[in-house]
Amino acid sequence: MKSMNPKNLILRQPVRRITSDFTIRMAGSAPVSFMLTPQKFFCLFALLLTSLVGARAEMAVAIDPVAFGKSALANPNLANTDGELFCWNASGAAADFLRGYTASGDARWLEEAERYYDFLLGKLTRDPDGYEGWIGLSIWGTPGRQNLDDYRIDAVVGDAILLAPLVGFAEIVKKDPALTVRFGASAERYLEKARKIGWEKWNHRGAYYRDAAGYGSYQMPARFISKEKGQWVAAAVEPMTENLNKHSAMGIVMLRLWRVTGEMKYRLRAEEIFSRLKSLFRYLPDEDRVIWNFWMPHAPLDIRGEKLASWVGLHPQRPNYQSEEVARMVEAYDSGVVFDADDLRRLIRTNHFMMPAAYGGKWRTADGSAESGKIWSSLARFDPKIRELWRATLEKSDKPHEKIERAYDDTVTARELHWGRRYVKEAVAMRVFYHPPQPGAVLSATVVIPNAIRAQSSEGVRLVTQTRAAGELTIDLLDRTGRVVLGELYRRKVSGDATIVMPSWDGVNPRSQKREAGEYIVRWRLNGEIRTEKVWVTLEKTESPPGLEAGERWLETVAVDASDYQSRFVPEKTRDDDLETRWTAPNDGPWIRFDFGRGQPLVAIDLAVGQGDRRNAFFRLEVSDDGAIWKKVFEGASGGKTAGFERFRIERVQARFVRYVGFGNSMNEWNNLSEVRFVAAEGAQLP
Repeated sequence: MKSMNPKNLILRQPVRRITSDFTIRMAGSAPVSFMLTPQKFFCLFALLLTSLVGARAEMAVAIDPVAFGKSALANPNLANTDGELFCWNASGAAADFLRGYTASGDARWLEEAERYYDFLLGKLTRDPDGYEGWIGLSIWGTPGRQNLDDYRIDAVVGDAILLAPLVGFAEIVKKDPALTVRFGASAERYLEKARKIGWEKWNHRGAYYRDAAGYGSYQMPARFISKEKGQWVAAAVEPMTENLNKHSAMGIVMLRLWRVTGEMKYRLRAEEIFSRLKSLFRYLPDEDRVIWNFWMPHAPLDIRGEKLASWVGLHPQRPNYQSEEVARMVEAYDSGVVFDADDLRRLIRTNHFMMPAAYGGKWRTADGSAESGKIWSSLARFDPKIRELWRATLEKSDKPHEKIERAYDDTVTARELHWGRRYVKEAVAMRVFYHPPQPGAVLSATVVIPNAIRAQSSEGVRLVTQTRAAGELTIDLLDRTGRVVLGELYRRKVSGDATIVMPSWDGVNPRSQKREAGEYIVRWRLNGEIRTEKVWVTLEKTESPPGLEAGERWLETVAVDASDYQSRFVPEKTRDDDLETRWTAPNDGPWIRFDFGRGQPLVAIDLAVGQGDRRNAFFRLEVSDDGAIWKKVFEGASGGKTAGFERFRIERVQARFVRYVGFGNSMNEWNNLSEVRFVAAEGAQLP
């Protein structure tokens, strides 16, 4: 019989649970029961503690951080590639440093990460607009595609997959005072790069698209850089919405920026990205699982006449894409954003479906259409079957990455075999997106593009549809409740192929034969399967704020000033009764202050922000009696649904001054406030 080395006992056969009768159950072993005396309890505690320390020590000995760092820097692909391809080649090791530290607690991993990350930042160059990026040959110009040797460009996904570990480094460092002393300066540098490159640059270029439902996506660049002249030229590849794996990559950068800085604008951006991904789930109710397409159209630029800019379906050859997307969904779940446990359970069932019938057999895609698939290892802590297969895969390799993953599984995953969220604990901090899963076996794509049009215009929408079964397709318009059918918009027979149809709707209500402002639901039906999407017909800007409730009155201001403003967009523009004018100031922190002349019982503030029907404004509202000491009464964002007034109710408070502090918007760093109105309680003022 082999001796029971404590390290091997815990590291290789993790304790699953200790029952109330003190039975220890180990993987692959029979239960062992015993009487727990104080002496035995102390020995058991020491054994567990020694084992955990031993696991980390074994990992540190097995994989030397310095050797790993040298190997990563010696990767020949880092020397012979640039642009997005360089980023892909560099990203694997960039993440491994953080996994190595988390698994071992050895700060040398952070030292090597710092060295590697600084090398990556040394590869940044500037675009013609002054922003930095990993600039090089477009991925569309690599072998097998068109020749783009005359152009250079940086890419959203390239930035994202290198910025994410940089922000991850900062998150680890800033949680630990000792690490902050040692690595704090680098952490701050990395955060600033992520803000400038990941947030500000792509917003400035208008690469982010947000629809009326609040779903967001990134678009391919509309401009390339001339290699010869170093100047912007029209893109040699017609822009379209990026693939889902690229949105989710930047979504992780936003999630981590939010977790480190606490700034709500980053969280909202992540919510918009991941909410769109979740809304695109194709639910298979008979199996209670979900699948989703590699690419989906989102914006008008994705429609080219009667064709779409790209193909719609699951990728038949590259299982890494969905594996990465699932890992990002899990991180969103752990952050309390968008996804819940039911979503992850459906993902687990899908990964089970993909697995070979026997070990060593062939995988299949999530829809079963091709022989391609892999373990979604980010789900291992939630599912024994996935973890068992993942461990077996790791044990077959002695490559550094797999060694790091084994150590991470031993020392991190083994302690988290539960459904708890890693980064948030309180339910109040979670913002799960409750979008009922919609069936998608035969209706594999249903999108309204755009999903908002103005009632006074001649605009129309396209009802983008992909079907995967023969039958009669019908598309109806319903009222906002989904209970009243207003009329039929489209009907036709479809074949069993992956058929794309894109009928138009002019915004006219079939029942009234008028374009009437409001929220509607478009419903698709085919062979008993139903999917729905929202669409809005909007009015132009309304000059009137919401009405008063009983016991309320309007407040007049006697003065307004601001910490900063543009010469043509002065503070007075916020109270001139004109929604076409505005106060404007750049960057985080500028404020505009309103004075009532004396204390007033304030209960609500009506704001009209610039282009409020297209983007969210991020701000904080503060009140003061004396203009020196300020109290926060609201912090968050505008709803992004109206170009007119939006009411923000607050707990009744006595105040002479109100201050709006701006933090940019969901598209760029500018603060734009068109009009402000204030509501007070009637009657006696508060003492």
